[in-house]
Amino acid sequence: MAGEPSPAARTGSPHSPINYWLGLIFDHVLPGTLFALIAYAQLYAVYGMLQGGAPASGPEADARGWIIAQRCMSAVFYLLAAYLFTVRAPRRGSRTGLFGAIVALGGTFVLTFIGLLPPVEPSPERTIPSLFLMIVGIAFAVFSLLCLGRSFGIFPEARGLVTNGPYRYIRHPLYLAEIISAAGLIITALSLWSVALFAIFVVLQYARAILEERALVRSLPDYAAYAARTSRILPGIH
Repeated sequence: MAGEPSPAARTGSPHSPINYWLGLIFDHVLPGTLFALIAYAQLYAVYGMLQGGAPASGPEADARGWIIAQRCMSAVFYLLAAYLFTVRAPRRGSRTGLFGAIVALGGTFVLTFIGLLPPVEPSPERTIPSLFLMIVGIAFAVFSLLCLGRSFGIFPEARGLVTNGPYRYIRHPLYLAEIISAAGLIITALSLWSVALFAIFVVLQYARAILEERALVRSLPDYAAYAARTSRILPGIH
């Protein structure tokens, strides 16, 4: 009948124009923009430190270079993530469910609640070791992202099988890198609350890895064999 909408328009086919634009906005533009803004915040903080001049003495003066290095490395990580969001490969298989989305978003942003915890006097003796761990973790995360390339994503969805770099030995090096960096984040101001938050973060990352593997097994025929010869997060252990 003339004027009747096509089946694709009526059913919301993945190939319909509206789904194309929604996918472009929510899978690429919005997350890429968010991570670019976080990178800008890191660089702006570095600019403020450089404009303010160096403190004459004390723990802050000793750690200043480490803080700048950590923020610059963080900016590199977030800029790379923003870029990979814009160019990442199409999803293979179904989109993640609500539970998978909550776990992934929780694992990504739960540590931001550290700022809401009861204040604890920072330990100057642990400041540089803390920053060192954070820099090592972020540098490893950047390396993992470079290897992951267009298969990068936050939600437990399949976009491709990567077996080079650290992925040759462990299936989730990016999560290991984030755990290392998170450990550095909390050790300067240890408390029962910060340790509890770190434990929640680790549990969420582990759950996220399991959900991601289920999606990969369903969508990629070679993933089961790859998983059989690699560790999940800790090399040679698990």
